[in-house]
Amino acid sequence: MISGKTAALISACTHLGALPGNADEATQEAYRGFGHYLGLAFQVQDDILGIWGNEAVTGKSAAGDLVEGKNSMPILVGLRKKGKFAERWAKGPIKPEEVQEVARLLAHLRAVMMRHRMPRVR
Repeated sequence: MISGKTAALISACTHLGALPGNADEATQEAYRGFGHYLGLAFQVQDDILGIWGNEAVTGKSAAGDLVEGKNSMPILVGLRKKGKFAERWAKGPIKPEEVQEVARLLAHLRAVMMRHRMPRVR
């Protein structure tokens, strides 16, 4: 979904930006690729802020993605892990008063994943 939306739009913009400069095909492709990966990174960051962001800083509700049932990256990762978060999600829409607890369940999953991926420093 991210590739077909945010990444596609930013990729088109960076690719089109290379055209007025008469960039060769390889350079155009480099600009297009840069825009694609920039779009992916932007959307992942936006998905994270959509759950754990500070509303006063971002201007968007941190509860919105959970309450609206969006298929954002953290939610999809949480569903794939099939733990307590996935169990709660399967029960139906998240109510505003549940947002903090559901976000905590997702944060716990993230912490567990990070512990398993990061090498221990001794």
